[in-house]
Amino acid sequence: LPLKPPVVAQKPEEGKEQAVAGDANDIKADVVKIAVEKTLGLQGDSEPEYSALELTIQVSWPEASKPYAAKSAVLTNITDDVGNDLVRTPGSSFKFEIHGSQAQKQLRVRAKPPGRGAKELLDIRGYVPVVTSVDKKTVELENIAELAGKEATGNPVLDKMNFKVISAAGNSLKIEADGGNDRIASLELLRKDGSKLRRRGGQGFGDQYTYDFAEPVSEASTCRLEVIVSEHVVKVPFSLERVRLP
Repeated sequence: LPLKPPVVAQKPEEGKEQAVAGDANDIKADVVKIAVEKTLGLQGDSEPEYSALELTIQVSWPEASKPYAAKSAVLTNITDDVGNDLVRTPGSSFKFEIHGSQAQKQLRVRAKPPGRGAKELLDIRGYVPVVTSVDKKTVELENIAELAGKEATGNPVLDKMNFKVISAAGNSLKIEADGGNDRIASLELLRKDGSKLRRRGGQGFGDQYTYDFAEPVSEASTCRLEVIVSEHVVKVPFSLERVRLP
């Protein structure tokens, strides 16, 4: 693809969700792949029509500027050469933590399919919200089962993020918090002797998340959490002037 030179991270606008780390300008984002699908009707003399369009955005950084996470890419502008606006209404945003020695992360973002007769995509622009660093605090809750169904925990750090225990029954602990599991860096259930219940995974959506354990949660006397109380986010822009459709 005829890519433009990489664009570096923009300085955040005052009052927005971004707070820039000192080396944020080393983080770059590029459009590295565009995938299209065509559909052909089997009756009549219809021509193939574009039915799907997806862009792959690659975020990269030097080792010294490794970020904490990247969030879902946001497409702000894309048109075809027959005048159609192809930007879709953004869906739910997800956060993808950066692990190990990764030097890049690829994210996919969907757009509306090009119109009939389109030959090119034009003026592709958008950004990736990149979490450059986070501030964490470790807190402990006693008698976790007794907090189930209550509107507050009594812990000021957790109450500020509207943390609630929805249920603590069987082998599962279900919680709710602003940002859901993205705000919980780690969660452990401990017995009185300090041993930990074994985690078996979990699942959730939005602000709710369920943690599954190998043993009944009633065996635990303490819940130890490491929570993200704030994060520093910078918008890393990407752009591509034009690309010919296959």
